[in-house]
Amino acid sequence: MTKSTDLRSDLLPNDEAFTRMKQGLFERIDADELAPSIDLIAPVTPIHDPAKKTTRRRWAGAMAVAAAAITVALLGANLFSPNVATATAAEVLRSAAAATIITADPVVGPGQYLMTQRTEGALGRGNDYGYIDNRRSAMYIPYDRADTWIEEIQWLPAGEIFGDAVKAQAEIDDFWSTPGRGDAKFYEGPAGIFAGSDRSYPEMASMPTDPTELLEFVYNNLTGQNPRDEQAFVDICDHLSTGVVPAKLRAAMYEALAQIPGVYVAEGEVTVDGRTGVAIGRKTNSDSESHQLIIDPTTGLLIGTRSVQLIDRQFVPAGTSGNVTLETTVVDQAPTGPFTVRPPQG
Repeated sequence: MTKSTDLRSDLLPNDEAFTRMKQGLFERIDADELAPSIDLIAPVTPIHDPAKKTTRRRWAGAMAVAAAAITVALLGANLFSPNVATATAAEVLRSAAAATIITADPVVGPGQYLMTQRTEGALGRGNDYGYIDNRRSAMYIPYDRADTWIEEIQWLPAGEIFGDAVKAQAEIDDFWSTPGRGDAKFYEGPAGIFAGSDRSYPEMASMPTDPTELLEFVYNNLTGQNPRDEQAFVDICDHLSTGVVPAKLRAAMYEALAQIPGVYVAEGEVTVDGRTGVAIGRKTNSDSESHQLIIDPTTGLLIGTRSVQLIDRQFVPAGTSGNVTLETTVVDQAPTGPFTVRPPQG
């Protein structure tokens, strides 16, 4: 992996220019009443007023000049050239934030669903063996968020094995001996509540969209016991990986990450599931692991997250990683069951 710190920073927008462009875009958004495509708090009320559609077309025209200014900065930075690793993490995150502002969120219409699909690979381990455990999940979020959400979960074949291969394979075989283990299972969640757990992320409603204020909010509401900056980086990455953070808040999250000490460009060009992005990371205090998010800086979209082991640890070699890839799209229908009932958590 590569990291560097300086070249080509002159081609990216500086703080003053970026703030000016961003503020102009937000003012246009607010003035033209561009409703967010995904409402994190309340269901969207259908609007069939032709005048509203005209307003949105006017917004698209009014945005063109400001969008072009940011696009020129992004293209000038040539973020997918071999020189990408020479940009600092802050510059890449700032560019992603700028691109996020002009990249439209998926528009969910009446009767449709926002589908966020995650493919996850995690390290399962015993005393002297380990293997990559894989699964796929998808969340179907209805147009009216007060309606029923659908979650789909499916276990996938295990990946690479480490250490005692015989023991690892025996555990894998035992897991898969249960009939129907690889079948997709479906769960219902009224208004996003599954087994007593609220998956609608209501806390996002109170998150400020000013990056400095947002970072302070995150510091004051850490979800784990890791050191302060490390936990803040992980918490923001976890929110981003939900796939439902609206553009304005997503841009603020990227800028907040840029303010966390120790953030660096972990890999200048990484391809995941056919999509190419930049890996931005932060090492743990012990320097034994790097938490990373992979973003497309030309669109501001999150491709995935990963946790990379930086040192050999027992039977697991350095370079081993747990990965989450994310894809968000709009679909016309959700699975209809049969549904499995889960007992409440706790």
